[in-house]
Amino acid sequence: MWTGVHRGQGVQVAVKFLTVGRRSAEVREVFTREVEILAGLDHPNIVRIWDHGIVPPAAAAELGGKVREGAPYLVMEQGRATLGDRKDVLPWGRVRRVAW
Repeated sequence: MWTGVHRGQGVQVAVKFLTVGRRSAEVREVFTREVEILAGLDHPNIVRIWDHGIVPPAAAAELGGKVREGAPYLVMEQGRATLGDRKDVLPWGRVRRVAW
């Protein structure tokens, strides 16, 4: 994961790249569909999706091979907190209900 500032919005962002199965059209289609669904959500406890796409050849070259051409990417609001920031420990039953 990389961090940066979104050029159009001026906000801190996290950039994630899909590396496994990136060349598979089916994987890219599922990835794109999930991103578009997430982008439609608006809730204070969900990070906002700002952008997504496929790494173009020029960007891959500019980054010196750190990111592969054709890799799908997702640009999202950088989270302000993590589960590790919590002071309390949730009981397993509650975690399981939320996660599943």
